[in-house]
Amino acid sequence: MRPERWLPHEKAWEKTEGFRETCLLLFSPKEGRALRRIARMLFFGALETSRWDAVRQGSWTEAKLRAATRDLGHLVRFLRDTADSAEEEIGLDPRRMTRLEEIATQAATELGVIVAELEEEFFEGGNAWS
Repeated sequence: MRPERWLPHEKAWEKTEGFRETCLLLFSPKEGRALRRIARMLFFGALETSRWDAVRQGSWTEAKLRAATRDLGHLVRFLRDTADSAEEEIGLDPRRMTRLEEIATQAATELGVIVAELEEEFFEGGNAWS
């Protein structure tokens, strides 16, 4: 898939700011929608009330990249766990399960390279989680 096919409109990402989808999958669709609304309220409330100089360290761009690195690192770990636990799912065609495991492994591996580069650049010791 070409990246431009899934990239949101320039500012549309703000509408999805909030809880990670990897967390929301644990809730019903109705609960997920409610939590997304709450997250948007928190996000826009923070935008209106935060003192940027009090919440960031260094440049705003670096702070945003550090936050993105942590989110991407979470996604890499989630994908690795998904690949590792794929064979445990009952009732799915084994060929489909194998393919899903391959997709999760490939995504975790490729994204992991990017996260490692970002961690090296923006975190002392090259680890966003220390």
